[in-house]
Amino acid sequence: MKPMQSKNSSKSSVQSNNVLVKAHGGELKVESNEREGAEFIIQLPVF
Repeated sequence: MKPMQSKNSSKSSVQSNNVLVKAHGGELKVESNEREGAEFIIQLPVF
């Protein structure tokens, strides 16, 4: 697999997930460190 394809696919997935989270009143945060990877934080409201 070419690295560029992997990045585009991952970016598209993150964007899709962000749309879903926002549709439910939530927030998606991404914190990344080149040496440690990425952390995805999803916050959703409690009704």
